[in-house]
Amino acid sequence: MSNYLLLSYPLAIVIVLFAGCSIRKKGEYNDEAWSMTQSNALKAVAALMIILHHMVQSITRYGEIKKGPITVWNSFGILFTSIFFFFSGFGLYKSYKTKENYLEGFLAKRLPRIILPFLVTNIIYIVTLSVDRISEVRHIFTSIFGFTLINTNAWFIVELIILYVVFYLCFKKYKTESRAFAKLLIFTFFFIIMCLLLGHDNTSINGHWFMGEWWYNTTLIFMMGMYFARFEEKIKGFMRRFFPILLPLSIVLLVGWFILEENVIGTFGYYQEWKNHPGYLEKALSLVTQIILCVLFMLVILLLNMKVHFKNKALKFLSRISLEVYLIHDVFRWMLFRGVDGDMPDVEYMILTYAASIVCAWLLSLADNFILNFYNTYSDYFLSFKKPRFNDETTFEAREKAYRIWDIIQGFKYVYVVAFAAMLFFEGVVVYKNIYNNTALVSEEKSFLESAKVGDTVEFGRIIQDYSLDKEEPISWKVYDVQDGHMLLVSEKVLYDYSYHEYHNDTSWKDSKLCRMLNHDFYSSAFSKEERKMLCGKKSEDNPDWNITDKNAFSYFINKTGDYDYEDIRVKTELVFVLSKAEVEKYMPSSEDRIATATKAVQTQGISDSDKRAPWWLTDMGSGELKAMYVDAKGNINTDGKTVNNSGMGVRPAIWIKTE
Repeated sequence: MSNYLLLSYPLAIVIVLFAGCSIRKKGEYNDEAWSMTQSNALKAVAALMIILHHMVQSITRYGEIKKGPITVWNSFGILFTSIFFFFSGFGLYKSYKTKENYLEGFLAKRLPRIILPFLVTNIIYIVTLSVDRISEVRHIFTSIFGFTLINTNAWFIVELIILYVVFYLCFKKYKTESRAFAKLLIFTFFFIIMCLLLGHDNTSINGHWFMGEWWYNTTLIFMMGMYFARFEEKIKGFMRRFFPILLPLSIVLLVGWFILEENVIGTFGYYQEWKNHPGYLEKALSLVTQIILCVLFMLVILLLNMKVHFKNKALKFLSRISLEVYLIHDVFRWMLFRGVDGDMPDVEYMILTYAASIVCAWLLSLADNFILNFYNTYSDYFLSFKKPRFNDETTFEAREKAYRIWDIIQGFKYVYVVAFAAMLFFEGVVVYKNIYNNTALVSEEKSFLESAKVGDTVEFGRIIQDYSLDKEEPISWKVYDVQDGHMLLVSEKVLYDYSYHEYHNDTSWKDSKLCRMLNHDFYSSAFSKEERKMLCGKKSEDNPDWNITDKNAFSYFINKTGDYDYEDIRVKTELVFVLSKAEVEKYMPSSEDRIATATKAVQTQGISDSDKRAPWWLTDMGSGELKAMYVDAKGNINTDGKTVNNSGMGVRPAIWIKTE
């Protein structure tokens, strides 16, 4: 029953939209349709719906946990974002056409209105939510200025700023509107393609620009808004003429296309990304279906607005703070969230988030308006570094006041410049260190490996070995053989808890899940690009010169659903492996030599004994094709083996590397 109570929130938002509205009679239409007051009302409701969308994502873990009908709100975010983009483009062109000399001082007048709330909320997010997001000093600077988004919802502001700037450049440079529109449209397509190619941001800050489908799956609706503004009278005339047909048809198409879009996203989606498969086709298919969905949704909204005039005090109030509500709500969305199994009921969580967001947004709007009024009054001081000059009639008191304000503004500007320079410096240092350290680390590793001998311990590659640290640590290896500039390394510790194969059926080493995991997941994540070049595989008939690489060692295949398919991966000559029984007996003759402790990460899986020792797989099959041999925790070789799909066994990877 409580899940159905959650529907009271979208119902309440709809009531806020339609309360006090007036509906035109048959044959009559709303003269103010798509006007600024109507668009502001729709944007206010869109902001409330986006908050609901985000809260539903939290309480359902993005749809994994079903909470009744409200679960579908996981898919509605793009629809309400479309309202913002459409009316941003629509209003921009309308202002350009109706306001004299609109482009004069356009950037100085337009951008502060969205940049100021953006910068203020960035500081609030740093103070309230930075503990788990900011781990380096440099990210404080980049987050303040918005070059990394601690408030990930602020992507919309960044993109809107970019579109405003490009709009200004296109309409300022080109004399004809057609050329300006064409150039802006070309840029929009370029922007969408660039974002699609960049994929997702998997860093700890998780807020780098242009990374994620939300950056581009509604961008074209901005251009839709501009074109509708350009041909507004013709489009409205067409809609009035065929309104009785267009509205029901648009609704039917919207519902039908939504069902199709959900199937496409479920089958393909934007997250089909892995090594050698960036998922561009899946993303493109998902993008096209979502763009069409957003267009249909906007047609329904525009058609409704031609009949319904939205007007009430609540809408008027919310429309003044819709930007602040959108920007600030994630603070309370996360601060109040107690987890899906938390002690706060979902109904209470939602109402508290809404209440706190609206109150805080109102206070922010007061501060923003005060600062904006100050900026507008002294905009010349902000935009110039020249000290103001006065005529002889200006009083001494007026001059002194002006100079004091000038000094304050200049001080702020210098602090901003210094902080911006510090950000660039720290970012430059990190980039340099990443490039230098990667090269220096591999060079240092190679130098140390060249002098290493059998029995030595070396470090090579990095993986997470302790979940509590949440960072990668160097892998320790023991040298077991050296031949002609090549070296056999076996991990000192058991690095994984992993089954030999995923199914309880016959297999061989090269067809096993373990072999495929080591030569794909482990190989690509544990070693840098330069380190991977040093791996050479075992010397064998297939690899007599120790020159095997990932280009000819194994191949990858994608199944019909677009997923990474273990069944279709072919490992021809492995670069990473586990030792065979013969190799263990050769290199580790005694049981004491074979004992290996588990990493802290593996210990948490429960396969190690009280002394932290863990069993580990061997290559050889055991008594039958359903079992594989292993070394037990005491160092004894068990030739009978464990069933191949047993997950309570450890893995000690082994590699041959070139040291010359």
